[in-house]
Amino acid sequence: MALVETVRGPVDLADLGFVLMHEHMVTYDATLGLQWPHLTEDGEAQVAAAVAMARNAKALGVDTFVDLTTANMDRDIERIRRVAEAADVHVIACTGLHPLLPVPFYLLAYRGRGIGIDGLADLFVHDIEVGIAGTSVKAGIIKVGTEPLMDDTTEMVLRAAARAHRRTGVPISTHTYAKNETGRVQQDVFADEGVDLSRVVIGHSGDSADLGYLEGLIARGSVIGMDRFGCDVPGHTTLSTDERIEVVRELCARGHAKAMVLSHDAFGYNELFRPDYLEKEIPDWRFDFISADVLPRLRAAGVSEQDIETMTVTNPREFFARQGAY
Repeated sequence: MALVETVRGPVDLADLGFVLMHEHMVTYDATLGLQWPHLTEDGEAQVAAAVAMARNAKALGVDTFVDLTTANMDRDIERIRRVAEAADVHVIACTGLHPLLPVPFYLLAYRGRGIGIDGLADLFVHDIEVGIAGTSVKAGIIKVGTEPLMDDTTEMVLRAAARAHRRTGVPISTHTYAKNETGRVQQDVFADEGVDLSRVVIGHSGDSADLGYLEGLIARGSVIGMDRFGCDVPGHTTLSTDERIEVVRELCARGHAKAMVLSHDAFGYNELFRPDYLEKEIPDWRFDFISADVLPRLRAAGVSEQDIETMTVTNPREFFARQGAY
């Protein structure tokens, strides 16, 4: 069986088990911590919070987390590795850049400066083949995105991801703004770069109840991420948990279980969402919500055990099994 890189080293695909395909172990504001450290939790508290949440999910059957915390989300690979070790779970780390956070100007082709698309691709490949942030931890997936609409910078980053993917075979997972159907635009860019769209998860697809849009993404070969369960953020979330469950149920009924993966897009620790706020305002946004609440409700709605295993075990394993440069 092929291997996939995790923060604790390569793991046999057969050992991935139940996989949450879009989560974040620890994210924090490095500038805030440097300039006003009294406003932040210390690193030990951050890691401890993430470990506790990951252990809760593991107790309910979760084996592997795909951590899509990019460099411009202040990714700290050592803290992520510590969470994986303490909670005794597999964590697949990413390379890439998030679309809603600043991309350092020196990385962009700005006024004749910057490194351009291929230079960005080189950085992503370095994380994949050499290691992240001077460590031996290698990225096992590439994370990029588009919100609210495609612009020159996000297109540049998507093309860089496509080229890094084709050079290494490491798959891609995206952040989308489903309201604007940006998953389709992403597929267009990737296809233009020659990407096999079956090696792409179009993330946050679960924010949409437009079955025509979702089936269009599936028809082009991509996996769709139903990956914001529990994310009932005031003023932000587009669908309720009940609505998300109904969309998954209907897509399963239409034979699309093989095209979906599940997750929360939750944070073990996040500077923007302090633990007391999460517990009070967004209590379901945690790593064990799918196992504890969503899966029982899917079963009650008529989704089969086979389809549940397909979405949580088989699809992630087969996604990471599509390996090799091309």
